[in-house]
Amino acid sequence: MDPSIISVIGFNAGPDTGEYRFQLAEVRGAVLGYRATGLVHEFACARSALTAAQVEMLAEVKHFPLPAAVENVLALALREAVTNIVRHAAASRCEIALSAEAGQVCLRISDNGQAHDSTLRKGSGLSGMTERVSALGGKLRLKADQGLTLELRIPTGANA
Repeated sequence: MDPSIISVIGFNAGPDTGEYRFQLAEVRGAVLGYRATGLVHEFACARSALTAAQVEMLAEVKHFPLPAAVENVLALALREAVTNIVRHAAASRCEIALSAEAGQVCLRISDNGQAHDSTLRKGSGLSGMTERVSALGGKLRLKADQGLTLELRIPTGANA
């Protein structure tokens, strides 16, 4: 692999080509995911990942049409949230709700893991999620109290 490509992307990998391959695989996964398959597919993947991690998933999902950009941001947010639950939360339960309220779509993901306000930090996943939601005029809210609740609200009107 051409090292100049890696420096343009902004990796700080050492000379170990295995690290380059790993980081490149993550970038490819993110790019392919961004072109992705949609929210229904991500719900199925979430269920599989949580089940494999022995986390019970409860979902309350309303079905309604979404603008493609909104669906894509929600699908990526769901993927990132589930990844964080599996990797970091030590949760046994995850609740996911999707609804339309007052011209907005609301995606709420809660777990009963070990998150607390004092330990919560925004890594690149949460920062990217915040940027994508904000770009559509939405808001992302995090609340750490006996687990973590992540709530995205995105307008579904003409601006979305």
